[in-house]
Amino acid sequence: MWDREAPRLRTSERANSAEVPSAGKDLPMLPRLRFPAPWAVAGLATVLVVLAGFALWGALTTNRDATDVTRTTATSKAFTDARYAVGQEESLERNYRLQPSPQIAALHAAAARDVVAALTAVRRSADPQERAAADQILGLQNGYLAAIHRMFRAVDRG
Repeated sequence: MWDREAPRLRTSERANSAEVPSAGKDLPMLPRLRFPAPWAVAGLATVLVVLAGFALWGALTTNRDATDVTRTTATSKAFTDARYAVGQEESLERNYRLQPSPQIAALHAAAARDVVAALTAVRRSADPQERAAADQILGLQNGYLAAIHRMFRAVDRG
């Protein structure tokens, strides 16, 4: 802060001091700088630390939320892929009963592999509750595949 009340030296005092103006002109003095109070420095330091802490907290929170969104999106996509593959399995199962052929059986086997792959992807990206659901569905899938193989053999026998 500038001290507007800085004392001015009179011409006679200036002559006695080291500050003798040139050519006897009366020069204005520059205002003196005052140093801020220690509490103001402490307050400014506190504000800077709080702002830095808030910025760090915001960055960490955003990073955590972005990671959660990435994980949740991957899990959702894997469940969607599994649902699509199950639909393919069911459609190919009906087709095989109506028109049995090795090509349809091969397509059904590929769809079954897609279901298992999608549920395995769920297990990699999901939280414990979703992992448990994927494990349960994988168990049902194994039972379904055993039953489908029996049905395919029965259809082949006529």
